[in-house]
Amino acid sequence: MTASYRIQLDPHRPLVTSAGLQASSPLLTAVSVYAEALAQEGASQNTVSAFEADLRLFAESAGADTPVGKVKPEHVEQFREFLTAERDVPCSPATLRRRLTAVQSLFRFLEEERVVASNPVQSTAPGPVSRRPASTSLLSEAEVEALQEAARAEAADGDWRPLLLVSLLCKD
Repeated sequence: MTASYRIQLDPHRPLVTSAGLQASSPLLTAVSVYAEALAQEGASQNTVSAFEADLRLFAESAGADTPVGKVKPEHVEQFREFLTAERDVPCSPATLRRRLTAVQSLFRFLEEERVVASNPVQSTAPGPVSRRPASTSLLSEAEVEALQEAARAEAADGDWRPLLLVSLLCKD
């Protein structure tokens, strides 16, 4: 069974069809058209809302009235810098990637509609993401040795499972 929902349109954004977009169209208008296109393609309401919010933030950074044909990679880098360093609350790497993906997706749509010639987003990756440094270990060498010794004792008593797990988890 599919859920039925109705997208609530923002009364402050113009409703325009993609056929009306041109390279001289304001960035904010393109954001509205793209949000409508996403909704018509069946994207979830949450996806449409998130992409639209991210793109409105980009439009605020680049200039809402900036013609889409004039958006350059420098605008995207300025946006990245704003999100990572200039905001009161910097973005996490995952949020930064999502926001840059939204911009990249908008310009992919504009390319497909032949509104712009190229996508100003070169890459959405802000750099490597690591949960913890690769050089750290959860256990010290002494703890690993003690764990291995306890597993060997279990194996001597006939239960090989702990030794198997320890040997798999504590590889050098």
